[in-house]
Amino acid sequence: MSLVHLESYKPGASHAGIYIGGNQFIHSSSSNGVSISSRDNSYWKKKYIGAKRM
Repeated sequence: MSLVHLESYKPGASHAGIYIGGNQFIHSSSSNGVSISSRDNSYWKKKYIGAKRM
């Protein structure tokens, strides 16, 4: 399992998700609830910081 670290509302790692394979991760938000997103998505691609295997 890997945790995906993203920058959302403030500088630095302020959002996280769980990598599920196929360049996709599962995460939650206050507006959309739990969702699956692609790391290639134009929004998340620029916010990606890195991932850490657990």
